[in-house]
Amino acid sequence: MEFDASHHRFVIDHNRYILCTRRVRVCDEIEGAHTWDVMGRGIDAKVITDLSEPWGLSETCTSCEKCVHVCPTGALFEKGPSVAELLKRRQLLPYLSLMREETNEQKSLTTASVLKGHARLLYWLQEFSQMTREMRHSGVAG
Repeated sequence: MEFDASHHRFVIDHNRYILCTRRVRVCDEIEGAHTWDVMGRGIDAKVITDLSEPWGLSETCTSCEKCVHVCPTGALFEKGPSVAELLKRRQLLPYLSLMREETNEQKSLTTASVLKGHARLLYWLQEFSQMTREMRHSGVAG
């Protein structure tokens, strides 16, 4: 992966990106620009701008810098200042809190699904054990 420094204000380091899709969501849901999107699946998945155009050539980017502020890894950053000098905009905090709540709800749903799957497996194992015991007692299995 490479850097994309074609934008006049920002740089993206694809090596730092973790596919959290926060920038995709904030650009679409808050800014309404839909500049970012996910292309590919699995290990081939990556975030792109405007059908894989360099970020600086994007016609939909409004340079609002919301995507820069929601990035948890520093994969998006402003040109010039060091990462330690970057300012975070407090007005985006309610949106970030909402994203965290949604993520926690998804984790809860996933945990519930896993627990339900485990319960089904335990039930099946108990039934199988009971069936095996009955077969042994009747002399079928041997």
